[in-house]
Amino acid sequence: MKWSAFVSCLGGLAVVLGSFSGALSAQPEGERFLQYGKMHEVIGQQQHQGRVQFAELVKQPHFYGVGALESLGGEATILDGKVTLTQVKSDGKLQTLKLTPKTQAALLVGGYVTDGRNIHLRRRSHRTS
Repeated sequence: MKWSAFVSCLGGLAVVLGSFSGALSAQPEGERFLQYGKMHEVIGQQQHQGRVQFAELVKQPHFYGVGALESLGGEATILDGKVTLTQVKSDGKLQTLKLTPKTQAALLVGGYVTDGRNIHLRRRSHRTS
């Protein structure tokens, strides 16, 4: 994934998480969002080391987030505590990576959703002439 697309994904996640307005209670220390690493550190200063283990983040239920793996070796998406790790292969196709207890993110933003509601959407097809 290109960095511009990755940054767009992070911004999109921030908007989505922000829309829960008050439903997020990031742990620890009661902050609204959790952030590990900063773009200027990871990209500009080449500090690609792991900062947080995914196993620690998902000990508490209902974590949502996105991030870059240590050494920028792939991407992470976390939806309700389920971690999905991917990497782009040399042929341009996505490859799923195995999560281990020691897998870490160099850059991650997310939060815990403790109070939410389900909104069911019905699919409609729209025709244009």
